[in-house]
Amino acid sequence: MKVFQLIFPSFLIKQARYFYIILMLGSSSCSKLICDEFPPFEPVPAINAILVPGRNVNVHVSQVEAIDDTPPLHINEALITLYRNGDSVAEMPLFRSGLYYSHEPIRAGEIYSCSIRIDGFPDLYCKDSIPSNTRVRITDYTNTAKVNEEGGYNAGVTIEFQDDPTTEDYYEVIIDKRTEYSRYSVYAFDETSEVLLNEGLEPYFTESLVFSDELMEESNISMTLDFEGTNNRKCYYNDSCVFKVFEHALIVELRHVSREYYMFKKDFYFYEKNLYTQFTEGTSTAFSLYSNIENGLGIFAGFTASVDSIWVPDAIIPAK
Repeated sequence: MKVFQLIFPSFLIKQARYFYIILMLGSSSCSKLICDEFPPFEPVPAINAILVPGRNVNVHVSQVEAIDDTPPLHINEALITLYRNGDSVAEMPLFRSGLYYSHEPIRAGEIYSCSIRIDGFPDLYCKDSIPSNTRVRITDYTNTAKVNEEGGYNAGVTIEFQDDPTTEDYYEVIIDKRTEYSRYSVYAFDETSEVLLNEGLEPYFTESLVFSDELMEESNISMTLDFEGTNNRKCYYNDSCVFKVFEHALIVELRHVSREYYMFKKDFYFYEKNLYTQFTEGTSTAFSLYSNIENGLGIFAGFTASVDSIWVPDAIIPAK
């Protein structure tokens, strides 16, 4: 099995905008104006960083203001000190607008923290530990896991990894398809898995799956996930119909994530689901995102990643 190196996602840079929106929004409706005036809101610093072993520490600093003010402002005059296991490592210089960096490579199994000093605000502090690496392996794949609602087939993949039953661990699974021209994440799930159902996530709604080992009793974990495969139906003159599968690479990334990352990512998915329901059902409820920034907003968290992949060749599947 050929392994591909994945690029760290950049979704966190936009999260500061979410933090100031959710602080101010209450119930709303698509057809009725609830409120267009908001109580006073004092500006708050937002710190966002995801720590991945082998990469340098990058910390984004911005200022969150009221919803009717300007978008979050980059802060370029912060004094940031990076610590590893409680020992000072380096002062982090400004790399570009709002983004600070360190040449210190991140190591698995270490505890990283930052103190941030910004004029006019109390000192900020954040900390997280980097989990050890957990290797993932693809053990099975099928183009015909089950028939989906469109009458086509869901594909299915089985993965294995090792979990330590004596510790609290958290994971994230991301499945990508890559063709010659595109790469995208698929919406996978297993509706029979107590581990996934225990998280309260809506099946096939998220581009990745976050879960804990709370219900895992064994150390050798096998997980089978299905996802939309092919609905490309073609019928011939004799009324025989087939589905076509076009060749592609299937890439599975398993992240061993910290509790801080797990808590934030689950809240982020629930927040996105809440945004979706306000358009389909007419109402929504304000939902706060998890933050581990003392005296501020944002997230400072880490994970380690393992990747496995397989090549799925062209295939023709008779339609039932």
